Amino acid sequence: MGERVKRGGAVVVVTGVSGDLGPAVVRALWDKGARVFGVHGPRGRGAAALTAAARSRGAELRLAGIDLTRPAAARRRAAALAARVVREWGGVDAFVGLAGASAHGVWHESFFAAGPRRFETVYRVDTLGQVWFAQALAPWLARRRGAMVLMSSEAALAGDDLGVPFALAKGANLTLVKSLARILAPRVRVNGVAPGAMRTSWLGELTPAERRRKRGQALLRRFGEPEELAAAIADLALGPCRFRTGQVLVIDGGTAL
Repeated sequence: MGERVKRGGAVVVVTGVSGDLGPAVVRALWDKGARVFGVHGPRGRGAAALTAAARSRGAELRLAGIDLTRPAAARRRAAALAARVVREWGGVDAFVGLAGASAHGVWHESFFAAGPRRFETVYRVDTLGQVWFAQALAPWLARRRGAMVLMSSEAALAGDDLGVPFALAKGANLTLVKSLARILAPRVRVNGVAPGAMRTSWLGELTPAERRRKRGQALLRRFGEPEELAAAIADLALGPCRFRTGQVLVIDGGTAL
């Protein structure tokens, strides 16, 4: 059994909670005593495992689903979920935006072959999904001088020849971090993370040669682990350092210098 956590801590809303990075981020937040309101996709993949983990640790977890591919409905749903969090737990201390479109089939699709549906789907999930929750949660975060942590990517800084729709959306997220930091200052801190090649399921989309190339691009000559990224996200969300906003923390093993 995992270490039991103190109940009644900070309230953190996390989207993409059942994706590749979600469980590690949830555990890192639990380690800080947080209560997590997790938002997953419409299929709810991984929700049962998270529920079991919460029960094992004595941690507080609520789960809900959303379909971010339908922007108007997603915006309404985000507002409803924000109201639910406040109703059930009294407020919100942090928002962590991890939601991302599936990588299946994207990485090997030629830039010249990718059509409107591909680009729009990724943008709706990876970028507009952040926007809707930022709109819904900002007033509540301001009341507690809280924080947002949004997912960007090393590809947003350096570009990429694979998965270009993702690079474009993550680049938009980088701009969103800086824009929201200005809009919501001084009461809400807004920062981002830009991971490089992490040891997650996207590696399965690459050929062995592509995996070797991606690993070799990092000065540390390895892939990052989800737990390494999760620890940084939890610190940005809940401290200890609270004198940082509008920044994107690059965690890529030295790929984009």
